[in-house]
Amino acid sequence: MKQLLIILSLSLALSGCSSLNRSVSNLVFPPYPNSDQREGEIVQLNPNYKEKEWGWSRKNVEDSCDPEKSALSKKLEFVNPESLLPASITASSALKFATEQVQEFLKKEAERYTGSYSAIAVGDTFYKQCSSPDAFSKNEIYLDGLTLKRSINNIDEAMRLSLKIKDTIDGTAFQIVPDKILIEQSKAKITAFDITKPFGFDLLAPWTIFKINSIDELSPARPNKVDVTVEVSVTAVWLDAGQQAHSEVIATRKFNFGSIPLGQEQDLEARGFSPQLFPAIPRSVIHLKGLGNPALLGPGNFIISVLVTEYDDYAERVMELEQGVEKNRDSLIERLTSAF
Repeated sequence: MKQLLIILSLSLALSGCSSLNRSVSNLVFPPYPNSDQREGEIVQLNPNYKEKEWGWSRKNVEDSCDPEKSALSKKLEFVNPESLLPASITASSALKFATEQVQEFLKKEAERYTGSYSAIAVGDTFYKQCSSPDAFSKNEIYLDGLTLKRSINNIDEAMRLSLKIKDTIDGTAFQIVPDKILIEQSKAKITAFDITKPFGFDLLAPWTIFKINSIDELSPARPNKVDVTVEVSVTAVWLDAGQQAHSEVIATRKFNFGSIPLGQEQDLEARGFSPQLFPAIPRSVIHLKGLGNPALLGPGNFIISVLVTEYDDYAERVMELEQGVEKNRDSLIERLTSAF
């Protein structure tokens, strides 16, 4: 363990700890070339509708809502989430500084194994049409699904995620069903080799040498896969019968997709990832001028945000190394001084 930390400390000290950069990081912890890709990022979330399936269009929805063709419906918007959020020192003291820089380097390195990005879609036609509140009618969902796409410099589709929307039997809720995911270039760094296991067993836990069962376990190579969590939040905006405006988050749900191989589209539904259930989108009560008391129920205003987080659990190994530097700091400085 200490030998590993000494080698790491020396390599970083000799490279110039005050100017540690990605090149040094990738030299010490070599990544897969299709990971840790962040430059020029653009993220979009696009709603998909059942126009082809139903032979339906947005004009059909508008016509069902307003006989006078007033501007009840606004054009669908796509919102970028970014717009919403707002030299005369001793050798021992130099080496102490170096080990502190190694710790800082390892902490920053651990952060690179996680990459998050998000997007928001806004729409006003969640349901197929406006309907009368006097007669029971099932809420037919017009929104078919969502597609999130992440692009980076020179790569139009670094990541693509599709989610399906399905209704329930009674129409009081809806499901968001994982469909497909493709990660060509991950935002999270994925380490190709585990430097803590150069001979198969764990240098941070040497007793694991007795647990090696095959020659394949001697390889420090790691799989080119990333774990993914997807958090979906649904907000509804509506007017109640008293024409009081509401804007509320109706539910937030999280999906966990483990071991997604890079460069291979995955059928999430076929892999058995479960859907999540959301309460139905509340519908506005619309009073129409000149028609007396009767009113219509609106087609449903919604805001859906999707936050994607990619991560490689190797970050935990890096933090173990950082803790090892902290625990063995004095003996490291002593041995490094002897080495120099």
